[in-house]
Amino acid sequence: MRSYHPEQLFPNGKIDPELRKLAPEGIRRMSANPVANGGNLCKKLKAPPFRDYKVEFKSPGTELQGSMGNFAEYLRDIMKLNPDNFRLFGPDETESNKLSKVYEVTGKAWNAEKFNEDADGGNLEYGGRVMEMLSEHTLEGWLEGYLLSGRHGLINSYESFVHIIDSMVGQHCKWLEKCLEVEWRTQVASLNILLTSTVWRQDHNGCVFATMSYLTTL
Repeated sequence: MRSYHPEQLFPNGKIDPELRKLAPEGIRRMSANPVANGGNLCKKLKAPPFRDYKVEFKSPGTELQGSMGNFAEYLRDIMKLNPDNFRLFGPDETESNKLSKVYEVTGKAWNAEKFNEDADGGNLEYGGRVMEMLSEHTLEGWLEGYLLSGRHGLINSYESFVHIIDSMVGQHCKWLEKCLEVEWRTQVASLNILLTSTVWRQDHNGCVFATMSYLTTL
């Protein structure tokens, strides 16, 4: 260790003043950098009044409506109102989960070549904000990173498949719990999970909404 010449770096047992000047200050410090503390950049999610999306009926049992299709209209409008800080994540199930109305305002994120057949329902878009990949682990990681950088998002999947990311969600929750113990750590938006089937049934007419956060955004 003496080859590092500590007597030069730490004269009188203290760090050399010239070296101390090299340390970043203000938001350039690792713990204060907005990129590492995204809550400082987080803006309130713009959400339309949910009561505007109620299903009208004259008497019980007279209307046949699916909750997912109705929710898709609300989700579409959230994405329209938040074009820069909200993304929808899912394992190639946006269409089958009855959420396709979001394609009225944005497409699937795409950065590769397009083919003629892609124009027939492909919904591919350079700069699209629907993030699809057949890898729940990747999607969960994308969503967590998106939230920790100060933005908002939602991941949807069949209830029977979403258990793949159970441990990742648990780790995220433990991280949030520890953040509450650090006074300078600013709160981030909620991690929202939309389960679009019940146990073994994938009829997409029922849904479960789970939110893991210490700051509710929806």
